[in-house]
Amino acid sequence: MNRALEHLEQMRQGLSRQPFILFVQDRTYDPWHRLSFAPCLAPMTMGFADLMRYGLRDTRSKDRLQQVLNAHTFVDDQHWRLFLRDLETLGLNEPLSLSSSLQLLWGEHSAKSRQLIYTVMSLVRGLSPILRLVTLEAIEVAADVGFSHFREVGREHTARTGEQLVYFGQRHQDQEDLHEAMDAESIRSLIAAHA
Repeated sequence: MNRALEHLEQMRQGLSRQPFILFVQDRTYDPWHRLSFAPCLAPMTMGFADLMRYGLRDTRSKDRLQQVLNAHTFVDDQHWRLFLRDLETLGLNEPLSLSSSLQLLWGEHSAKSRQLIYTVMSLVRGLSPILRLVTLEAIEVAADVGFSHFREVGREHTARTGEQLVYFGQRHQDQEDLHEAMDAESIRSLIAAHA
């Protein structure tokens, strides 16, 4: 399983060089413009909560690894609330007709976001607890790459406007850090120890 962790670190490095991440880092654009992608993230953010509840969680399991995974899912399935709050703060929650909302969420703008959550949901179905933990860690690594840059843009936005962001700000990271600290064994150590 150490190979899995090594692969995740390689993935982290590759993700940080993706064009989208480079755009988010580009200070020639106003912070608001660099965060204006947020509505297209909605299917993934909201789908992430479903992935936690219906894809990764199994409260009937007595498996210790699954119980660790369950504890993580109960924290992570609430991040969408922070997302909705930031949509408000950024002024990206303008009223839309139902058909316009559906076009946004199921249109081409959000296709990659939807495809990602559908793919992960199909991959975790039937996996063992250790492979579910590896999947969650892969998601966490990818999210950490993005959110480390989103937080920076969030700080710039706050400095410019005085508006505090939570999903794209430090509060989201604080929640992640808190539930990591609560675990006696981290997901990474459990993955590394599994042969």
